[in-house]
Amino acid sequence: KVGIKIDQHLTKDKIIQKLKLAFQEHRSKKIWDVAWDQWRYRNKAIKTQETPYSIEMSDHINNMISQEHLQGGSTLPKQDQHLFGQKQVMLIQLPVAQRQLWLQRVATARQSHYRASNQSQRRERQLLHQWLENTTSKK
Repeated sequence: KVGIKIDQHLTKDKIIQKLKLAFQEHRSKKIWDVAWDQWRYRNKAIKTQETPYSIEMSDHINNMISQEHLQGGSTLPKQDQHLFGQKQVMLIQLPVAQRQLWLQRVATARQSHYRASNQSQRRERQLLHQWLENTTSKK
């Protein structure tokens, strides 16, 4: 049903013209509805992102978080131990981007701690080497 009133006094041409106009309006509305439905579908697909790759990536990130929690944060400097204050269950429920950021922060903290400990060991080795050279050269 197009939904126009057909007056009896209208000529055949005017009736056809009104029908064409009503059909064009109906067609325009349908085109708009299709475009709107496609837009909503796109937004839903972007927000859910349930693809096999994203599921695999999420599982991989969750496994890495589990490994980090097993290793713990006790070896990290005090200023970085807060990263392990959040429970693993809560951490895994965060969006992927936030979980990746957490992993990156933990990795950076571990690298920083490793570099600092290596530098102090290197300095100790240098001092020991100098001491050994001094003691052996005096003999």
